[in-house]
Amino acid sequence: MGIEKFDGEVKNYWGKPLTELARKDGTKNTIAVLPFAGTFNSYGPTDKSVENYTDADFDAAYAEMKEKNEIPSLKEIVQLGNNKRKAAARQKAMLAVVNAAELVQPTLENDSQLRLKKMYDIFIANGDSHEVARESAAAALRLTWAD
Repeated sequence: MGIEKFDGEVKNYWGKPLTELARKDGTKNTIAVLPFAGTFNSYGPTDKSVENYTDADFDAAYAEMKEKNEIPSLKEIVQLGNNKRKAAARQKAMLAVVNAAELVQPTLENDSQLRLKKMYDIFIANGDSHEVARESAAAALRLTWAD
């Protein structure tokens, strides 16, 4: 068992950019990106990815899991397999009904609101406030926001 590190950035939460969220004190949030980092105890060697494990690495990781009583039950293994298969079948079924309805995926070429959002993102990345970014994007593209 070893310690593995992870990190990332939160740019959206609760389905909205961070800059559209209010702070607990009621003021407007101006932070666009929140970096985070952490660690966790992982099974097996930490100097290589699971894709590169040898049989001995898998045996060692399995032994660590068994020692910690973290071997999935047969029920959990079946649920995992069924959940994986259900997710794949669900995606396939959703794609089929979307295609049957002849829906078109929004692109920059066919969706003016998507163009506005992309331009807005550029202004936000440039450090502009939410209001300035919205106004600038609309002016630059000669479009109006739907909302």
